[in-house]
Amino acid sequence: MYSRFAWQFTVSNAVIVTAATNGTASGTGWYGSDQTVTATAIPDAGYRFGKWIGAVPAGMEKTNPLQFTADTPRSITAVFWPEGLSEPTQFVSPSGSDAADGYSPATAKKTIAAATQVLNAYGEVGGVVRVADGIYPVSSPVSVTNSIRIIGESGDPSRAMVSNTTGSSYAVQ
Repeated sequence: MYSRFAWQFTVSNAVIVTAATNGTASGTGWYGSDQTVTATAIPDAGYRFGKWIGAVPAGMEKTNPLQFTADTPRSITAVFWPEGLSEPTQFVSPSGSDAADGYSPATAKKTIAAATQVLNAYGEVGGVVRVADGIYPVSSPVSVTNSIRIIGESGDPSRAMVSNTTGSSYAVQ
């Protein structure tokens, strides 16, 4: 007496869809490798969808809702920025907090480094860091990997200063 035992495997991929601050996203789950995933980004009131970051299919970063085949495991994040801004913007103030979202003067970041880190995530979109009057000691490197402008809010370069550990100072133009 013989028995026949056949294995039938199905390939499934994990797709993780998350949202940065100021919105929500849906679409997380396990999908067959030939299934279509629909990821949807929903901004909070006063914000709009900016783009997807992470393992997004090329050329689809600004598509919402986003549809793609679950041919590989993916983790993607929806990024939002305030309505009325033509580009991603981060605000910085000496009285700010790097734990804040930086999307308005009332929720400003404390350091230019923290603001540029947020904007670097936008990829080629870049953005602008708007610096309030004050003195900004540099305690960590400021890394700018994309097209990011850093401008002083008052328009007077002498009112926003960046000083490094060597004692040199630079005006924010």
